[in-house]
Amino acid sequence: MLIKHFESILAVSRIDKVSFEKLFIFDSTTIKLFSDVMKGVGRNPKNEYKKKGGLKVHMLIDAHSQTPTFVKISEAKSHDKNFIQYLNLAPHSMIVFDRAYNHYLQFARFTENKINFVCRLKKNTVYEVVQELYCQPKLDSEFGVLKEEHINLKYTENKNEKILCLRKVTYRDDKRKSVWIY
Repeated sequence: MLIKHFESILAVSRIDKVSFEKLFIFDSTTIKLFSDVMKGVGRNPKNEYKKKGGLKVHMLIDAHSQTPTFVKISEAKSHDKNFIQYLNLAPHSMIVFDRAYNHYLQFARFTENKINFVCRLKKNTVYEVVQELYCQPKLDSEFGVLKEEHINLKYTENKNEKILCLRKVTYRDDKRKSVWIY
């Protein structure tokens, strides 16, 4: 439905190569290990604070079959972006994940392997706009795609600074919240 809705503003070359049969969603959830049932488990912090600890489950889900294709369990304190590197995706597949998984080196690897991805942009992301592809001003009450741009992001690989070219889409939802994705 989204492709049909935005067909007029999407580049045809991108639509033809994207396989929505290979659409995956990647996210994590934290499981607290401390409750009245599990007394005595975990570390005891100083100064009478609550016990801390837990597990984090990172899961890749096939969006069509709604089944997991990858599961990794870590300590709750582990950062999400450390786990995106373990995914083994086929070329022309598409993965959707939240901004906790922002990892520019991995984005470069996805791009090299022709893997499409959608991720919200972090607010502090530094980038250069190379080309504005689409711009549609809207009234404050309207929602939809506002702008589409090619951007360059700098990242480091083996101590060398490199540039990654991505597509940035600015979208305003029906609650008037703007979202930037690439």
